[in-house]
Amino acid sequence: MVGRKRYLQCLGRWKRYIELREERGHDFTIACNVGIKIDNAKTIIEKEADELIVGTGIFESPRFSEIVKEFLELLKS
Repeated sequence: MVGRKRYLQCLGRWKRYIELREERGHDFTIACNVGIKIDNAKTIIEKEADELIVGTGIFESPRFSEIVKEFLELLKS
């Protein structure tokens, strides 16, 4: 549950980070490193994250191979 809470905090801050990047002409990367699972990755990408750092979303899945394939397909779209 801690990962989920941190994920929600991360999403809440992105809007401001994106605004600052655009207003000031900065070139920094917005990455999310908590709570990334295949079922929320598309939402995170749509919220304009530049990078996803996935750990337990892959490595703790009993469907490791399938999840890796799903993430790769998502990145292609």
